[in-house]
Amino acid sequence: MLTGTSFETLVRVGWQNLKNQETAINAMNVFPVSDGDTGTNMRLTVENGLNRARSNENLGQYAAELSLGMLLGARGNSGVILSQLFKGIAQAFEGHESADAALLAQALRRGAEKAVAAVVNPTEGTILTVSREGARAAQAAVREGLSAEELWNIYRNACAQTLSRTPEMLPVLKEAGVVDSGGQGLVTLFSKSSVEGLLSVRSAVNYPQKEEPYGFCTEFLLRLPERDLSFDIDSFIDYLKTLGRSIVAIREGDLVKVHIHTKKPLEVLQKAEKYGTFVHAKIENMDEAAASPSEPAREHKAIAFVAAAQGDGFLETFESLGCDLVINAGQTMNTSAEEFLQAYRSLNADAIIVLPNDPDLLPAARQAAELFEKKTVRILPTRSLVEGYFALSMIVPQETDPAIQLAAMRRGMESVATLRLCRAVRSAEIGGVACREGDCVALLGRRLIAAGEDRGEVLCRALSQIPEKDREMAVLFYGQSLNADDCYALEDTLREAFPLTDTGVIWGGQDVDELIVGVTHS
Repeated sequence: MLTGTSFETLVRVGWQNLKNQETAINAMNVFPVSDGDTGTNMRLTVENGLNRARSNENLGQYAAELSLGMLLGARGNSGVILSQLFKGIAQAFEGHESADAALLAQALRRGAEKAVAAVVNPTEGTILTVSREGARAAQAAVREGLSAEELWNIYRNACAQTLSRTPEMLPVLKEAGVVDSGGQGLVTLFSKSSVEGLLSVRSAVNYPQKEEPYGFCTEFLLRLPERDLSFDIDSFIDYLKTLGRSIVAIREGDLVKVHIHTKKPLEVLQKAEKYGTFVHAKIENMDEAAASPSEPAREHKAIAFVAAAQGDGFLETFESLGCDLVINAGQTMNTSAEEFLQAYRSLNADAIIVLPNDPDLLPAARQAAELFEKKTVRILPTRSLVEGYFALSMIVPQETDPAIQLAAMRRGMESVATLRLCRAVRSAEIGGVACREGDCVALLGRRLIAAGEDRGEVLCRALSQIPEKDREMAVLFYGQSLNADDCYALEDTLREAFPLTDTGVIWGGQDVDELIVGVTHS
């Protein structure tokens, strides 16, 4: 029988599996750029559930607390889908102290159905397919005498087999030479075959810990020297464990992103400085934050605006455009549902308009809106930071009707196409466009359209693929790896190549993309 205790152990070991494979899952990005975060999002989603759920032998009660924690902590598309899967499982377990094979099969089916229902346009060849086929195999295998442990093995194996077929179901996966990253995350989470066997290894698992919010929240982005092979992320994490907790450390190419709660922030930074150069760093005293009085109540407004953003320039610009609360979404834009929910709750407004500014943040923003008590949230589905910029620029001053504001902001959002220029982290050929590791690559929305060694040439080739009538203006938001002079030189190149297109340059400060370009039409 599956109890609350054995279910907790199963999920905790799965969390450890995700943690161990997080970087590898992140790297399963269809595009050869360093913005994959599926493994991180799934790991953090599960981690939040484990941190909030209290150990309980009663399966229904434990699953309910775990599910709520995951719903609040859900990040990105993969995290929201995973949280919905566990919500369905928890609903099936409600009122049951334990589960036999038949109830477990029912719960897995309910979980798969709940996950599919959370996606507006479900796609075959993704985590949804993996969970559905695993549940179908489990349902078909139920028979008298079959244990929950045996059924779990059947489910796990069916998920793994389905994952291996995802490239045949989704052509873009086959072209990129990868399986679905979300499906891989699910298989990794459930990769241990025996619930009973898991109990014997429980003491060896490094669980996420609940912690006091004191010390210094220390974050930094480190750039390693070119072609540096000496830095070992696992050894560095082992060192960080001696100095603090709540550690997140990720390496993507020559960039290392670190978050740690520690009493010795200077020791952490001094150690990191030996390996490379800081792109940025932040130390926040959590003791002062905990001791300081709460923020004064916000002024009441008819409409308040919330946006997710990344990069100091975008954060400042969004505030200057009238955004009441800008959530710092981090390097890969992975704000949790709980962070959105806290933002909604902090505002004193009759209506709230939300700009996620990334397709992967849209599910978390919507999930938070469903959990919000006042039901006054309207979400404008902006897909990029530049869509958010042009939407905010269309705010109608003093307008108190949310429908009118949304209509105006939607016109701004729909007037712009988003070009991203960044560096390829591997050689690839996608949609007939080939690139080598280190090349500058251009993406129009989520389509790779140009690649090459010279940034200016790639930008011009990318811009030329947008019809002339649709490129009246090009606004260049430059990131951490460029300076203003670089960008003004690019602007001169564009003016010469496209004399009928107006141009502008704005500091964005984003981490991954060298440039984010908003190409607008009237």
